[in-house]
Amino acid sequence: MQLSVFRIIVLLVGGVLLLGTWIAKAKNRASLGDAIRWSLIWVAMCSLAVFPKVSNTIARKLGIDSGRFLVLYCAVVFLSCCLVLVYARTRRLSREITLLVREVAIQREDEEKAGVRKNGKTE
Repeated sequence: MQLSVFRIIVLLVGGVLLLGTWIAKAKNRASLGDAIRWSLIWVAMCSLAVFPKVSNTIARKLGIDSGRFLVLYCAVVFLSCCLVLVYARTRRLSREITLLVREVAIQREDEEKAGVRKNGKTE
């Protein structure tokens, strides 16, 4: 089997992404579960680039005309899920920031009422 330039590029990009995933895990920027999930995605991407007929076989068994459409459908579903997760995380972080700002404001107001200055001395 001869690898085309496209397949070589996909393999190189997939290798870099796989390496980056495990570097992020080593630096505690990603959980083990996240590292495994992303690794499976990168390995699947590389596998489909090297063995494109596999996607055609899977697609036909699922009732989809072509492996290209299967990859496209999977990408749309994956990106939609990512969008929902990012939205939910943004909403949660926004709520946490609001609560934190509220607590700081109340604490500062209480300190002002008690006559405490920033340096810790009373007036």
